[in-house]
Amino acid sequence: MKRIVCVVVLAGFAIAGPLASASFGASQENKKAAKQDAKDDKRDLKADRAELNRLRADANAARKAGDRARLASDEAAIRKLEADMKADRRDIGEDKADTKGKGRKKGKS
Repeated sequence: MKRIVCVVVLAGFAIAGPLASASFGASQENKKAAKQDAKDDKRDLKADRAELNRLRADANAARKAGDRARLASDEAAIRKLEADMKADRRDIGEDKADTKGKGRKKGKS
């Protein structure tokens, strides 16, 4: 019986092993990890939405009370959280592409 062996050279190091187990197992593990990452990012995004709603309510209360310092602080936190949410949405898209076997989308970074 012949045994098919795959040799992979990465950064000058040769790694030899059975062809089927080396390529198929790693691919499946990567897909599982990407799927879990997408779930975690969605959970984070949901929590960030709730926090954003709370911050907006606080900012409106500060605006009505005329408290400029608290308003500036809340608005800065809102901007930071919105940037974080944008990054989470981008990560979710990348994780979905990874589970479908597609490469990362080219775009603005």
